[in-house]
Amino acid sequence: MTGFGQKAFGGRGLLETKSSIGGTDGIGTFGIQFEPNGVWVDGVNGSDTTGDGTRGNPYATLTKANTEVDDNRIIYVRSATYNEYLYLPLNENRWQGVGSATIISPDSFGVRLRNDKDLFKNFTINQEVGTGIYGQNTTALEIENCKVSASVVGILSDFLSVENCTIQPSTALTIGISCSGGSQDRVIRQTTFDSTSNKITTGILYPDTLGTLTVAGCYFNGDFNRVINFENTTNPITVSDCFFNLEGGNFAFYSDTSVNDITITRCEFNIVTGNEAPVDVSNQSVNDLIVTDNKLISSATFLQPFITATESNLDAQNNILDRDGTTSTLTDIGLDGSSATSVNLYRVKNNKVFFNKTGGYHFSVGSENTSSFDNLISNIDISQNYVRGNNIDNPSVSNICHGVFVGFQIDADVKYNYMRGTGYGVLFKGDGASTVYTTNGAAYNLITEFNRGVYLKGVGSVNVVNNTLFTEFNAPEYGISIEDNLGSDVGNNNVIKNNIFINLTDTDFTAIRLLDGTTGNDIDHNIYYSPHSDLIFQVGATTYTFAEWQALGNDTNSVVLTDEQYSDLFNNPSAGDFSLSDNSVAVGFGEDLGVSYNTGLSNDTIWLPDDRQNLQTISTQIQPTNWSVGAYIN
Repeated sequence: MTGFGQKAFGGRGLLETKSSIGGTDGIGTFGIQFEPNGVWVDGVNGSDTTGDGTRGNPYATLTKANTEVDDNRIIYVRSATYNEYLYLPLNENRWQGVGSATIISPDSFGVRLRNDKDLFKNFTINQEVGTGIYGQNTTALEIENCKVSASVVGILSDFLSVENCTIQPSTALTIGISCSGGSQDRVIRQTTFDSTSNKITTGILYPDTLGTLTVAGCYFNGDFNRVINFENTTNPITVSDCFFNLEGGNFAFYSDTSVNDITITRCEFNIVTGNEAPVDVSNQSVNDLIVTDNKLISSATFLQPFITATESNLDAQNNILDRDGTTSTLTDIGLDGSSATSVNLYRVKNNKVFFNKTGGYHFSVGSENTSSFDNLISNIDISQNYVRGNNIDNPSVSNICHGVFVGFQIDADVKYNYMRGTGYGVLFKGDGASTVYTTNGAAYNLITEFNRGVYLKGVGSVNVVNNTLFTEFNAPEYGISIEDNLGSDVGNNNVIKNNIFINLTDTDFTAIRLLDGTTGNDIDHNIYYSPHSDLIFQVGATTYTFAEWQALGNDTNSVVLTDEQYSDLFNNPSAGDFSLSDNSVAVGFGEDLGVSYNTGLSNDTIWLPDDRQNLQTISTQIQPTNWSVGAYIN
């Protein structure tokens, strides 16, 4: 997880990189090859009276060169400050600064380009009032190595590409780059948006009816309201290898209208003040929102989600979220679909989260209450994630943060996750009657230092199988609970098998509780151990010992471990290794649950639980003839 954004620039600002052209005519760093029919301008040594525009006898002003040159020429502009408005004709010419050429325009535009073949390169535009560079009918325009300061829009154009530029206003700027007109695919590459001294309200504005947009290797620094704002775009957008250093403001990515596919990959977000939501498309739909291989760092109390969406297929994989603060009640990666109508994917896979909050959600899909969105998403995959929550550092703190939340959806596949100190490990919620699973549930998860392990509220036929629930320092409320949600909507016929329940605290441990009249639940082949406190099972308001619980017909093939049996259960639990030892009673103790649930974690899985730079590596294997119990297979 290295090589993001600004790191690609070697620690230098873009202006430093591009300004050292060298020599009066720029012969040096870039090895410029001048065209023999080029037209030359020199604001210091040239003359509009005696000059003829040659290299040895240049014009003095841009205006002179602009009016004298014919079609298809390149104009070389030497170092000087040009206090004039450059309004280019419709001929096909290219303009290139040689050295440090600065344009200060008295008009509302610094430069106005009007030809489809223009190249505008190596200039500084200081436009105190208005727009820096304006392109009209310039769908092949290339803007390179320019620094732009303006008060309304830095660059307003239907350009083809903007590369190695800097948008650095000397006063408040409304928009850094506003993309206009043209169906061509366009790119913004290795460009700096500096909103530190003077605010840029919107970094990039991308409106309707344009072609695809690629933003690559850019650096966004400071206080923005919206760094990149998409408006009803019909073609895909890709943002890659960018660095966002955000302070104040609101959103890194934002859309309030319908958008096509958005891909955000290999970017790094540094949240300075904690008020920024990196990816917010919650107001409208995105066909596919793909967020992969990114890193978020927040040294401040972070109050906003990393990803929040509503009517969008969401695919978030291989991201690292390293966040501080405990006050957020929002979601790290969430799809709140209470108003959605056409979503079919929520995939949150192989992400790593560090966050000490005590409320809200880490991964959330669906809604807290019934809506038209119920049971809409056909593919919910929450797998291979590692989450380090508040109860690792603060085991005595009340924590109701939901590690995984699935609301009013069915057949969610929650597996191979390590939920460590998250408060609630996994919570499924519904209305009892219609939230009835046909497959899947929670399988092969590690849930440690929890308050509530797995919580089934108003959901039926959920498979909670082959999980390992372990707590040593954090006093648990219960391991697994089945109860109603809104009242008289309890789910039935859930399966709780092949799980390991370990409580090493001195707090009495309710391993399983069945409330509100739930029936038909299949509970067996589980392993329990609570050596320092009572092991309790609950039905309604009545609590039972393990023997009494078995007499009710539950866990008839399950076992409570002896101290000796527990000592051989895991390989090294004190070091966070919950793989099964060769002599473990869990090996071969489980029930065969069929091919849909026969693949669990192998001993080759590497979690790297305290490594904030690198992702975990998940390895799986198929159960042997005699199944193992818990998240790991031996």
